[in-house]
Amino acid sequence: MRSIRNLVFLLVLLAAPLHAQLVSAGAGPAYPGGEFKERFNPGNGTYFTGRANLSFAFLTLQLELAHVSWSFDDADGEASVDIWQPGANLGFRFIRVGPVRPYILAGVIGSNLDIQTASVDDSGVHFGYQVGGGIDFKIGPLRPFVEYRWIELDGPGDVNVKYYPLIFGIGIF
Repeated sequence: MRSIRNLVFLLVLLAAPLHAQLVSAGAGPAYPGGEFKERFNPGNGTYFTGRANLSFAFLTLQLELAHVSWSFDDADGEASVDIWQPGANLGFRFIRVGPVRPYILAGVIGSNLDIQTASVDDSGVHFGYQVGGGIDFKIGPLRPFVEYRWIELDGPGDVNVKYYPLIFGIGIF
């Protein structure tokens, strides 16, 4: 009996339509954390993202390009952190209940990280990971969403760059 249920579940997954979400974009605040916050105290930054999603049943492969920036004053004057980060995530979408569908995701990112302060002048490619979760809402062909992520990048020297964006966005299809 159990093997029949497993076979039926597998067939449902295989029969599920493959579809691409043409575009989704979002923006929101990026809250610094960990050593990054303690060392630089940059305040809240801004996070912008553009994505393409390829979905199959409950799984989604997400390709993303994000930009994160902070402009702040440190003890010695003006400072800034600027990050361009391409990434790839694998997401799991739970069953939609009415217009609401929760999801989780995890992935790897590369980044062009540029930190300019009186004590640090670092620019280069760094790697990291991200995990997160969110909720999307189905309104016709539109999919507004709200999402929270935990992101960690290798930073300059011994400092890891951690930040937590809260993203509000919209997808089409």
